[in-house]
Amino acid sequence: ALKRMKSLNLLLKKENNISSDHALVLSYLSTVYLNTGNIKLSRESAKQAAQIYETVYADEPEILMEKNQEINAVFQKLGMPEIIPNNVIT
Repeated sequence: ALKRMKSLNLLLKKENNISSDHALVLSYLSTVYLNTGNIKLSRESAKQAAQIYETVYADEPEILMEKNQEINAVFQKLGMPEIIPNNVIT
């Protein structure tokens, strides 16, 4: 699963795809990295997802906040601090 997610992420990145689909892939990838103990890559993927969501939902702050909360929830379940502050746009 990780190999396929990485491949999909690379394909979307290569196509310069700025979409909620790419952000979702990065968010899933972040979760997989977190569950395998790769905190550094997990954080990087989460932050990349948040940046894409910021672009995609720039005119919809409620949705943007929801997406940031979804990203943070994964980290908070493991007792880690939030990655994306909900009151600050990245």
